[in-house]
Amino acid sequence: MAASLLQENLRSLHDSLTSQDTFAKEQSDSCISDIRQICVYEAKEYEFDLYCSVLFDKDTGVIIYLKKLIGKDEFQTSKQKILEFLSEFIQKVEKKISHYALEIKDVCMSLFMREKGAKIRSAAISVLVKLLELTAGTSVGKDFEVKKMAEKIFMEFAKPLSKTPATVKEKLYIVLGVMAEIYPEYMTEYADRLTGQCVAALKEQMTSKTKKAELTIISGCLEGLRACLVNFTQSADEGSKYSYDIFKYTRMAISNMEIARYDVPKAGLRMIAKHAAQFNMYLFDDYQEMYEKLRFWSKHHNREMLHEGMAAVESFLKQISESLVERAKQGKKEGGVFKYFIQQFRGIMNDSSATAKELSLAVRGYGLLAAPCRTFLKPADVQFMFSEMITKSQQQYLVINTEIEDKLYNLPSYLESLANIIFQLDDVSIEGKLYNLPSYLESLANIIFQLDDLDDVSIEDKLYNLPSYLESLANIIFKLDDVSIKDKLYNLPSYLESLANIIFQLDDITETYATLLERLMIVMMENVPVVHHTMRFIAIRSMLWLLLSVMSKGATFQKISSTFVFQGLIRTCSHPPIVDLEQSDEDKPETGDFAQADISIDQRHRLTEILYDELIQAILKIIDKLDLTSNTSTQISALTGNSDDDDTDEASADPIHGVQANRPKDFQILINLVDFCRELLPQYNYNLFEKWMFTFCHTIVLKSTENSLVSGFYKLIAVAMKIANKIKFFEDIVKDPDNSMEVDEGIVTSQQTHPCFLLVSKFSKEARNYLII
Repeated sequence: MAASLLQENLRSLHDSLTSQDTFAKEQSDSCISDIRQICVYEAKEYEFDLYCSVLFDKDTGVIIYLKKLIGKDEFQTSKQKILEFLSEFIQKVEKKISHYALEIKDVCMSLFMREKGAKIRSAAISVLVKLLELTAGTSVGKDFEVKKMAEKIFMEFAKPLSKTPATVKEKLYIVLGVMAEIYPEYMTEYADRLTGQCVAALKEQMTSKTKKAELTIISGCLEGLRACLVNFTQSADEGSKYSYDIFKYTRMAISNMEIARYDVPKAGLRMIAKHAAQFNMYLFDDYQEMYEKLRFWSKHHNREMLHEGMAAVESFLKQISESLVERAKQGKKEGGVFKYFIQQFRGIMNDSSATAKELSLAVRGYGLLAAPCRTFLKPADVQFMFSEMITKSQQQYLVINTEIEDKLYNLPSYLESLANIIFQLDDVSIEGKLYNLPSYLESLANIIFQLDDLDDVSIEDKLYNLPSYLESLANIIFKLDDVSIKDKLYNLPSYLESLANIIFQLDDITETYATLLERLMIVMMENVPVVHHTMRFIAIRSMLWLLLSVMSKGATFQKISSTFVFQGLIRTCSHPPIVDLEQSDEDKPETGDFAQADISIDQRHRLTEILYDELIQAILKIIDKLDLTSNTSTQISALTGNSDDDDTDEASADPIHGVQANRPKDFQILINLVDFCRELLPQYNYNLFEKWMFTFCHTIVLKSTENSLVSGFYKLIAVAMKIANKIKFFEDIVKDPDNSMEVDEGIVTSQQTHPCFLLVSKFSKEARNYLII
């Protein structure tokens, strides 16, 4: 219905060009508004492909319509509206736009080169920027002719100043920077030219005493440089001639604190957040002034500027921490810098009037100073930092009548800080120096996490009272009733990351610490769905960061990761089965750049392998604990003594007629577990499943033999075979043409392939015979 309505609006749109009606322009604008309503606000994800094919049809689509509008000044508003719509639609459908990217690119470049209106030219470049970002890494990008595009854009800069409006220049600097970031191989000869041109423009706009600065040009130059510096660095350590100038103008951009529009300071903050490492020398020399400026933006009343400020100040503090350690290794101990930040953070943490956001910043910074503390002071002082951070954590989570949102806003910062301190503690002296801390932590853990030992209790009993446990847990932690857990968990990611940073500085952590950490992670994990969608990536990152911090701790890491994955999977599958529903944008998980989280590719791969193995073990462990036995209604009546000859069930050929589960909740868990496996295992990192193929199939076959009426086991075998097909697990097995179940013994296969093939083949044959019977 909506697709036909879209086609009708497109036809009307084209008809407006040939109409002699004086209201043709109004008709065109109305059609574009209707198209936008259909495609942007009402379209479902499963309709995207259909809408794209209709919208970009070569004869009746918007691209051919835009081409016809070039040069028609009376349709200026229509052209601008279509470009704005395309920008929104491209953002919505994402990678699906790649099939039509070249056509959109061509019409945007035509509009940019041939149109005179600044609004249309700026809108065309904005669409081009989104296209470049969404087609990165695809084969389509190779056909974009990036060099030709760059030449045409640089030709625009050669025109007299009056010919190119400031709003257009802003977009040009940005698109050139994006091209340098995404297609560096084509921009090598233009990168230095772009950097020099941006620096010159910044100097002209920000130091001139005779004319008013064009803020749009300043923000465009900084955004363009931010993108360009990703691949074409201008580091102070490399002796770049532009490095100090870029830093100077960035600092000037964030210095204007009384400004109506935030484009310029936002661009400066994003530059620092992304490239603080390239300006580490200048940041360190100007640490006090920079900290004050960044702290101002990190507690700004504007929500977007607050987030940009927090990201910038965190990046800044990381560089200060690294510089302190590096300079100490070179014999330059900057005790004054270390003392300044320690005093700043301790002052905020001890200030009862400090806001949640200020406290979060102080806790994160305190944790980041764990490494310098080990360098400047003694390991005992790092142990003291850890003890103090744990004490602060207790005060935040156990004091009565404290605002819950403020408490949880800072929890990730505390955890990150604790992690940094732990990494600097020595294994030899930890027990002596922190004599009372293990017992204190054990007591704290017992108070906060009053959960049963789940290993020796049946899964039915574990999960039956889980909602009550969680509700009681919330009340115990915060001593407050009727408060939404959603409000309480606002700051938990900050505490986790803080603990992780402290752990990085410890040589070892005790079992008591491990118990506390895994419980905190479980609280975070089970509440990710109720965290605001803009914070979900931060919440996930904090858990990953904490896992990375304990990865080098041997048995401690194995205990934490095993418990975390197992408990996480139980909670994921313990809800009643639900039908598939359309996800809103807020329901979809947020994604982010893990490079910004300092998680390297090697660390990511190692952690992925470990967690994957733990996940498969957890799946098998849960399946083994499920009670999937059942009774017929006749057996139940006999046991209860309620049989009635007049009301006996009619005979039925259906093998499950009258069958009732002994533990219905266990069946709910299995249904959810099967859905989880079907969605996850064949789609993500399925190559890691190879070593589990036989174990997984063997376990499922045994359980299916015990519970032949449970369809979930057949579905799980189907999942395993789907993965086997993808990884070509049985490729080396040669089937005898006379008997498909026989294997050529002369073929050398892996230790698992041959027995797994025989196992699944025999199981399939028995299942087929069972169905025939």
